[in-house]
Amino acid sequence: MIISNHLITGKTKFIAHIGFPTKSFTAPKILNPYFNSINKDLVVIPMACKKRDLKPLINGLTNLENFYGALITMPYKEEIVAFLKKKKN
Repeated sequence: MIISNHLITGKTKFIAHIGFPTKSFTAPKILNPYFNSINKDLVVIPMACKKRDLKPLINGLTNLENFYGALITMPYKEEIVAFLKKKKN
């Protein structure tokens, strides 16, 4: 059992861990304690997303102020490329 004293507030940034199913995700178990140990107000949140919901999820996430980024796993590693945007200089 992992016990964390990380208090999630309105300032907390989050990384969406997107895939389906999510039961085997290990990134939150590794990254959340690490972020806490370096005093980063950042958490990884597993998001079980079915294929039909991927586009609405990505569109919704990118409009959130506290969205920091995403970890993309199976089955969406190739499909996510269509959502990537080139950073403007």
